[in-house]
Amino acid sequence: MANTPYNLDRESSSLCSTGLRPHILTGVILWLIRRHFLEERTIQHPDLKGYIWDPDPRVSKILIEPVWRWLTLRIQQRPGVVVKRNSLRPRQLALGDGQTVIGTPDASSIPAGNGASAAVAMTGSHTLFVIAGKEAQVELLGAEIVSRLIQYQQAIQKEFLFSRFRVAEIGAVSKLEESTENFAIPISVAYAYVDSWSIWAEAPFLKRLIVEASPNEG
Repeated sequence: MANTPYNLDRESSSLCSTGLRPHILTGVILWLIRRHFLEERTIQHPDLKGYIWDPDPRVSKILIEPVWRWLTLRIQQRPGVVVKRNSLRPRQLALGDGQTVIGTPDASSIPAGNGASAAVAMTGSHTLFVIAGKEAQVELLGAEIVSRLIQYQQAIQKEFLFSRFRVAEIGAVSKLEESTENFAIPISVAYAYVDSWSIWAEAPFLKRLIVEASPNEG
């Protein structure tokens, strides 16, 4: 099967200033899957060429939505991908060969005009629930998504500032609990990134403290 070129170019991002916040992480996953199904040329399997995503869910041939929005939409026999964020786990790091323990520094220890750098490692995952009306259909759709995520995991890791990004698990096919007519496959995507920041003191901590002596009475 020919390897279709896949363009990860995107508009100017605010990731450098905002970092990978939870809602942004969900947006990144949604963007990746929607981008893949935006054009027929990027879809690998010939039986899936007609599954073109459109921002208007009324005309889209495949629904790709966060879990909270999925609950308000009807699948209507269309295939879909539901994206759900799982828990995030912070882990403290050390910089300067262990001389500076990373975490939230005490502002009182920062001299005026100097900054203290800090960072925390975050690990987490998203689950993509691939849904279709037939078991063979959901297998094809799941394999298409897994293939693209694996093929481009290095590019995704670089573009979106992850320190690690990978497909962690591909679940078994099962009947969708909310429907007797649809099958689902859960695909877990795991990632890690570093959230860093600096704290700058405008003035020494005690400079704002005013102490007045009261004269003794009698």
